Amino acid sequence: KAFIQPKYNLETGQIVGAEALVRWIREDGSMIYPDDFIPIFEKNGFIVELDFFILSEVCRMIQRRLQEKRHCVPISINQSRVLLQEKDYVKRVADILKKYDTPPRYIELELTERIPVDIIKIDKSFLDETESSETSKIIIRKTVELTQELDKTVVCEGVETENQADYLRGIRCDMAQGYLYAKPMPMEEFEKLLDKEIYG
Repeated sequence: KAFIQPKYNLETGQIVGAEALVRWIREDGSMIYPDDFIPIFEKNGFIVELDFFILSEVCRMIQRRLQEKRHCVPISINQSRVLLQEKDYVKRVADILKKYDTPPRYIELELTERIPVDIIKIDKSFLDETESSETSKIIIRKTVELTQELDKTVVCEGVETENQADYLRGIRCDMAQGYLYAKPMPMEEFEKLLDKEIYG
């Protein structure tokens, strides 16, 4: 099932984007987290269909919201490295966008390989270490500076405390996501949150 975690503008506190995350819900309602099943899916190749399924679900939601004249934000979707080896990868992505009539500006493909990109994401592990490590603070600050010099957007994940948010605001980080703002949530809950922000 596709879950969504919002991304917030650190200055205004508004939702400016989101990340689609996959969650496996058992019949009894309990949840299996990606770390427990993604490695298996990568080995057996099922990850390819799963990634395309999540992309389709997100595009379907965006198409419906646009038809209903409701507010949309760009949503990033993780793409497994296995997917990039697929011969018709780009065509399949384009076909899904076309099928659901989704403007490309609303879809961000999140890749772990550093090919030419528009948005740089700072991993949660660096942020966790800023509480105790001056080196991690420097790495994040320099990453933000470099990213902005290259005219790219930077988002920091795993923001859990006000201290971390204050630090990121201080170094002019663009966006943040994490439990301080919102946990990953089912798609329908995310939509309610988005509507509430725009329509009150």
